[in-house]
Amino acid sequence: MKVAKQWAILALVLSVVFGMFGGTAFGASTRYAVVEEVVGVVKVTKAGGSKEVRVFAGMGLNEGDKLKVGERSSVTLRIADREDEIVLGENWSGTLSKLKEHDNGGTDTAGKTWAGSMYNNVRKMTGSNDTYKVETPTAVMGVRGTHFILTIDPRTGLPKIIVNAGRVDASDKLENGGTVPVLPSQEITLYPGEDPSIGIDYIDPEDLVISVDTSVIEKLLRNKAEIDEENEELLDYLRGTDGEGSTLSLTDEEILERYRTNVENSLIHILKFAAEAGKLDETTLNDIIEAANQAIEDITKKYDLDRDIPPIDRMAGVDPEVEEQRRRQREEAEKKDI
Repeated sequence: MKVAKQWAILALVLSVVFGMFGGTAFGASTRYAVVEEVVGVVKVTKAGGSKEVRVFAGMGLNEGDKLKVGERSSVTLRIADREDEIVLGENWSGTLSKLKEHDNGGTDTAGKTWAGSMYNNVRKMTGSNDTYKVETPTAVMGVRGTHFILTIDPRTGLPKIIVNAGRVDASDKLENGGTVPVLPSQEITLYPGEDPSIGIDYIDPEDLVISVDTSVIEKLLRNKAEIDEENEELLDYLRGTDGEGSTLSLTDEEILERYRTNVENSLIHILKFAAEAGKLDETTLNDIIEAANQAIEDITKKYDLDRDIPPIDRMAGVDPEVEEQRRRQREEAEKKDI
């Protein structure tokens, strides 16, 4: 696929409504991000400048600052006014394009992402006028959720959103097919010029472990207690609904319980694949398990590498005929511009 052509056609926007990067780190002089941790080499070109400088812990970042994360490197940012957390993994590059307060009392946050993977842990925005957007070379997504991963395929340039808690409303810049809600345990890849719904699926833990930077995976896994709590609230809300307009039909109680099993086991699957693939060394793995389990009261939700759990039920709430049609559409989209 011709990446340059995709970049000219599409942009990906993440708008936070329920809890994502809301009121986060990129914008006006009254708002800023603080660098909490740096691993390896991370450089910034300050807004209006041309010289790259090394990023250091405690450094403040403002609207318009451009960041580049080196190989085997990562950086963790904290949004000063909302305490939102952002982890930028190896080879991430982008711009903190907006960090403003607006007239109706809310905040606007936006960033441009060109490469790499990032983890977002954003405080809830319920009842606020805060927004969050991220532009990428290939798609548009509006986010309602507090935990999600964004990764860009280095081969195709296509963005993928993996939702861990909350909700993402996805569309491409041209809004082909409108907006598609993406729920926890789901992911979506947006294809240039295509209906965004064709790219939605349940998460693939093995693919995630392979394609996403280790620092991003580690931070996600450490936040299991918080993610579980937020997902429990959403699952209760979804009971008796049609899945909030998503591609899933969850009105039937039995199907909702199958979906609940997917949601509750997603992080455990990711942890197991990360352990089996050697993505996390033994010390880090044990530290993640111990720290996360201390914050979890329900023993059935604790990390346990020895416990058997069912695989992701990829047909929970999914219409088989519709899914087969999406599969064919994905295959055709992937053949374009090759």
